[in-house]
Amino acid sequence: MTTLSVSIVTYDVARELFVSVLGALLVAVNEAVSRDLITAHSVVILDNGDDCDFLRRVVKQFDTLQCHIIDNPKNTGFASGHNRALQHCDADIHLILNPDALLAPNALFVGLSHLESNPGTVLISPYAEDPDGSQAYLCKRYPSVLDLFIRGFLPAPLRRRAATRLARYECQDFSTTEVTKGVPLVSGCCMLLRSSAIRSIDGFNEHYFLYFEDFELSLKIAALGSVDYLPAMRIVHHGGMVSRKGLRHIGMFCKSAFTFFKHNGWKLT
Repeated sequence: MTTLSVSIVTYDVARELFVSVLGALLVAVNEAVSRDLITAHSVVILDNGDDCDFLRRVVKQFDTLQCHIIDNPKNTGFASGHNRALQHCDADIHLILNPDALLAPNALFVGLSHLESNPGTVLISPYAEDPDGSQAYLCKRYPSVLDLFIRGFLPAPLRRRAATRLARYECQDFSTTEVTKGVPLVSGCCMLLRSSAIRSIDGFNEHYFLYFEDFELSLKIAALGSVDYLPAMRIVHHGGMVSRKGLRHIGMFCKSAFTFFKHNGWKLT
C-alpha cells in the first residue's frame, strides 16, 4: 500500500465540468482505497485565476477528498503552478490532473497496480477519449516543426491528406489493449508518476508558461525509468486544439514550441 497526492492547476475553470472532475476523482480514490492500494491521499488545487471562492464551495461537496486550495494571485502558468503544488505534497505517487479530465472509476486502481508490479516504470499515461467517444492520442513521437503545423493549424481537409504522417506522430499504432513501454512523449493532462522521479528532475521546466512543458518532462524523466502507455487506465479529456482557442493561445504555443526545440533539438520536417 502507498500514499497518493494529486495536483490540479485551474484558471477560468469550467465550473460544471470541474464538479464532475472532482466527483470522478473521488470515486477513483475510493476504489483504490477499497482495494487497499492507497492508505492516504491529498489533493492540492492551485488557482491561477479568480476561482478560489467557487473552489472552496465545491470541495465542501466532496468533503472526504483531502483538498487544499492555494490562491495564486498572479497567473504563473501550468508548469509553475504544478511545481508550487508539489511543494505541498508528500506522497509516494503523484497524479497530475487537468481540471477538464475525468478519471474512470477504476483508473487509479489500474494505474497504481501497474506501478506496484512494474518497479522500473516511473510514469504512466492513460488511454483518453474525447467527449464524443473518439480516441484522443496522448502519446507522441518527437515532433518536427512541420508535424506541429499540420496538426495544430491546417484545416481538417488538408490534415486528412497528411493522415499517415500524423498517425505516426500521434502513436496511433500503439495497442489499445496492451501496455507500451518506452513512450517518447506524453500529455500533461493526466500523468501518474513516482514522486521521487519528478522531484529528482526538479519538476516542470518553468521556462514554459503553457504547452510543451509536459514533453520536456517526458524526455527528462525517461532517463530514470520507463514511461508507459497503459490503455486499461482510462480518462475522458475535454480539451481542444490550440487553433480553436484564439490568437493568445496560438502565440503561447509557438513560443513554447520554439523553447522546446531550442532546448531539445530542432527537427524541421
